Amino acid sequence: MTASDQLKVMRALQEYTDKEVRLSKYQACRYVGLSRASFDNYVRFGSLPKGLKQQGFKELFWTKKSLDEFLKLRESKKKK
Repeated sequence: MTASDQLKVMRALQEYTDKEVRLSKYQACRYVGLSRASFDNYVRFGSLPKGLKQQGFKELFWTKKSLDEFLKLRESKKKK
């Protein structure tokens, strides 16, 4: 098996086993109900995590889990 074939197998296994949902910035903005500018401000001030990079892709992504944590925190602040 060549090195290229090994990488293909590893990527396929990773995609199969990795159940974490990744959202683009556009998808993340829609998911949390914020404009892009507001989303960027929340990231800048640390309320939302910075986007993550995946090798081979230019676009940043956010995990659904991290966005759910932000929404929970935001909801608990509204109740106070």
